[in-house]
Formats: sequence, C-alpha cells, structure tokens
Amino acid sequence: MNSKDNNRRTFLKKSAVGSALLMAGGVLPAFSAKSYSRIIGANETLNVSVMGVNSRGKSLAQNFARQDNFEVIHICDVDS
Repeated sequence: MNSKDNNRRTFLKKSAVGSALLMAGGVLPAFSAKSYSRIIGANETLNVSVMGVNSRGKSLAQNFARQDNFEVIHICDVDS
C-alpha cells in the first residue's frame, strides 16, 4: 500500500512541476523579444467595409477615414 501512495505522490509532484514549466514556457517567450513591437506586417492597415450610409453608417465611415491605420474600401447602402 505504501508503494502505491509513493507512486501517487511522485506522479502528482511531477505533474505539478511539469504543468508549471509548460505554463512558464508559454508565457515567458512573449516577453523575450523587444523587436515584436516593431514588426510591420500585413495587418498594419485595417480595411473596413461599411453597410448602411444613413446617420450611423456615415458617422462610422467618416471616423474610420480619419484614422491613420484604417482604410474604408467598401460602402454599401440597401436604400440606393
């Protein structure tokens, strides 16, 4: 009976240590490279489509157009 308890304890200890290492391994690399904030990629400019151009849609399209990293590429109005 004692060897069964030792195996269970050993298993739980190793599982806890392994889980902690996996969690630390998933978190720590995110903070390792300072260059990640300077990566310029395909998502630098967001393309936006606006459906409906009455008061709400017009306001949204104008606000997106004023932003540096947004581009309004489509406008659709069902009443037109």
